[in-house]
Formats: sequence, structure tokens, C-alpha cells
Amino acid sequence: MDGTTYSAPKTLNWGWTTTHTITAISPQYVGGKKYTFQKWNDGNAQLSRSLTIDDHHNNYTFTANFTTLSATMSGPTYLDPYEVGTFTANPSGGVTPYDYTWYRMEGGGPEPLRGGVQPLGPPSGQWIHLSQFDGSRTATSSGVYPGFKMRVDVKDHEGDVVTVEKTVSVGIGGLKKELAKENSDRVTPTEFALFPNYPNPFNPTTKISYSLAEESRVTLSVYNVLGEKIRNLVNDLQVAGKYSVFWDGRGENGKSLSGSVYIYRLKAVPISGKKPFTAIGKMVLTK
Repeated sequence: MDGTTYSAPKTLNWGWTTTHTITAISPQYVGGKKYTFQKWNDGNAQLSRSLTIDDHHNNYTFTANFTTLSATMSGPTYLDPYEVGTFTANPSGGVTPYDYTWYRMEGGGPEPLRGGVQPLGPPSGQWIHLSQFDGSRTATSSGVYPGFKMRVDVKDHEGDVVTVEKTVSVGIGGLKKELAKENSDRVTPTEFALFPNYPNPFNPTTKISYSLAEESRVTLSVYNVLGEKIRNLVNDLQVAGKYSVFWDGRGENGKSLSGSVYIYRLKAVPISGKKPFTAIGKMVLTK
């Protein structure tokens, strides 16, 4: 105050009409946390302010309110396979404006199934940077069994960062084993077929369906326009039936791919020794 530092609370006696300058010392560090000035008790948000006191018989109390950066994340904790969830960062305190960086990690849902059944998606335990949501307060994501984790790093204008994570469980519909088999269709197909994906164009997820006339070794892969394989969706021995698989526009490393034309290729090799069935389709990922 007026160039002198006092510990609060402090009572001072002034003349009849005097003008003084009070300044809040910011930041403050308490218990290892950084606290930043927010406003005075009368609502004034100026760090340093001038006061004119015209009645020395009254006591004037001025309190500086401080806040520390914190954040929560709102969004679903359970999703159906490939259902898109919206996640929102809710920061408070610190110094505005805020910046946001989003990440995703596979795994984190319920216990894995018995029998060696493995979930689709990139390896667990690795945070994947969702660069398409940089700077945005919200992010969207979908997944397969057993689930995934979302993380957002919130940085305030002074460079302080707080991290928030959320675990999302996903149902069992995204398993490689009997992948999304349509149980409602009880009739065994009489021929092999690969159907057009839907929707097309799409963003972020599309559905690819196919039918098997007999038990076969099946591979379903996605290629770019250069013919480079970018994702294996199915590599399994499957009985006769109708199947559907979803693609979320990501490569094997879990990173989102750029908008472009992509090719999906189905190859089914019957265990009976009959001639293999091969078919391709074209799909457009928009951004």
C-alpha cells in the first residue's frame, strides 16, 4: 500500500480526505499451489487501484480474493460400441483465456473377456494426441470394448497447466471375435458379398457389411489411394453369416487420418478349399 507491503489484516489511520494506492501481491503460493489475484471484495478487478478516503472515523476493509487454476471434464462414462461421445473441459480460476490440448488412451473399461478375445484399436497404455481438437473446449470420440480414457490439459494465460482424465467404458459389440454379427439375420447367406459402406461420405465413423456363404478365413483391410495398407479391421476365422464392422477413420497407430478417398478390401478363403472371394469398395472420409 503506497509502496509499503503489509500483512493482512491491517488497520491504518488516515486524515480527513486522503488518496492511497493499494496493490494485491499476485501470484501467491500456498501449499505448493499457485494462487492468482481475481478481484477485491467490492468487485473491483484491478490489481492496483487508487482509493480516496474522506471520513477517518470509519474503518475501511479491503480484501483481495485469489483463485487457483482447476478444471473438471463433463461427458459420458459409458458408450455403446462406436457411439460418439462429447467431452467438455470446465476450467475455473487462473488467468483467462484458456487453451486446451486433448488426448485419448485405449483401455480403461471393465475387465477383459476370458478366452483370449482382444479388443480392436491401437495399443493400450499410450496417450494419443487428438490434434484436431487443439484449442477447443470440447472433443468427441468413440470406441470399442473394453473402453478408453479421455484427457485434457488446460493451460491458462500465464502458462499454468492442470490435467483432467475421464474413464469411459464401452460395451462388447466391438470385439474381433464374431465382430458385430447381426443376430437378427438367422438365415445363412447363400453367397459371398461385400456391401457399400454407410454412411458414405462419412465423419467420423462408417459401417462396412459383408456376408459369408461358408466358414472362411476373413481379412478386411483399409488402403489409401496409393495402395498402402493403413488399417486391418478383421483378420479372423468366421462362420457363415452376415457381419458388420465399423471404421472410425483412424490408422493402426490410433491417429485420425486426413480427409480423402480410401479403399476397403475383403478377402474370404473358405476352409473347404473352394475359390477365395475378393471384393473392394470405395469410401470418402470428410473433415
